[in-house]
Amino acid sequence: MKKIILSNFFELKSRLGFFLAFLCLTLSAPSLFAHGTVIWPASRIYKCYQNRTPGLDICKPCGNMIYDWMSVLQPDTNYGNHKKFVPDGQIASGGNGGGDFSCLNALSSKWGTTEVNYGYINVKWFNKAPHRTQYYKVYITPLTWDPTKPLKWDELIEIGSVGKTPAQKTTVIKSLIPESYKGKRAALVSVWQRNFDYSHEAFYSVSDITVSHKKSDQTDPDGGGEDPVNCKGKPKWDAKKVYRRNDSVTHSGILYAAKWWNIRRDPSKFSGTYQMWKRVGMCGGGHGGHGGHGGHGNHKAFTIMKNVPNPYMNSTSLHYQVHETSKLTLTIRTLTNQVVSTVFSKERKFTGLHNQPLGLGRLNNGIYLCVLEDEYGTLETVKISVYK
Repeated sequence: MKKIILSNFFELKSRLGFFLAFLCLTLSAPSLFAHGTVIWPASRIYKCYQNRTPGLDICKPCGNMIYDWMSVLQPDTNYGNHKKFVPDGQIASGGNGGGDFSCLNALSSKWGTTEVNYGYINVKWFNKAPHRTQYYKVYITPLTWDPTKPLKWDELIEIGSVGKTPAQKTTVIKSLIPESYKGKRAALVSVWQRNFDYSHEAFYSVSDITVSHKKSDQTDPDGGGEDPVNCKGKPKWDAKKVYRRNDSVTHSGILYAAKWWNIRRDPSKFSGTYQMWKRVGMCGGGHGGHGGHGGHGNHKAFTIMKNVPNPYMNSTSLHYQVHETSKLTLTIRTLTNQVVSTVFSKERKFTGLHNQPLGLGRLNNGIYLCVLEDEYGTLETVKISVYK
């Protein structure tokens, strides 16, 4: 009897020990949290992994963590509060939330760079374990960045983003490298925030780049260079109205078509690949009925020339040409077409060259749309970049 009791005791102890060991492994092993990183331009951790034999000297302090190249993360960012959970100087390592990736924060010019063209590039994020997404964001360091100085959140300039998406292995974030970066070294900081309804986990990636003197042949996803579409007769979006498949609306100078039934879903916020609105294009063509209003039938009454300086810190000046006296509106918008500032609204502008100062020092670092439009909905857009 005593032997049976002892036997059961040791068996229970063995099972308990196994359970505790498994629990510790579950809670601590970074590989179980493994998800992804930017593979082009290759992130620092991905370069370390690719060069594991014989290995890059700058990566060696990370040891075997390079095999967990997909684990640079924070398990809980409390609704994307990245500054709090990933301090300045620890951005490349994600604040070491998924393991000790401190070597990625090395202040050195020895990090290998990937050459990219200026203009639009496709930043490619690969996920070994896909999950639903709140957003992806891509930032670039300022022109004054020194790789021997710590990366700081407040110095980063947002140049690309993707909104809510379902789980997918590969996501491309189209991002704009300003022409002013030609011939310079910079770093891209990419953030993947998981959908808040499922997890507040976030992943971080730093890619070192050298910008060539060649312009990318990628197109502008926000309308630059696209042919304007005819919005005549199309109603403005109404938050109280029910929309069904193929219903068309205009919103902030953009024509959208409904993919399926929806209500109270702002087209400018819900026009992603897997969302209920499709962005058709920027309004501006075929104003036929307005032909008697100074010839607005087939051409614009104004042309945006440029804004100087760009990038800028606290102010810039927009140069535009008015071909015929018109009532114009000038707004500053985010890359998702949200108006952040109205410079003037339906002001009569006379024929000639105009230089409009833009004192927008309160804007966060990033890329914005500067949109000039007339009373008939014809508009032109230029990108402006802000860093402080």
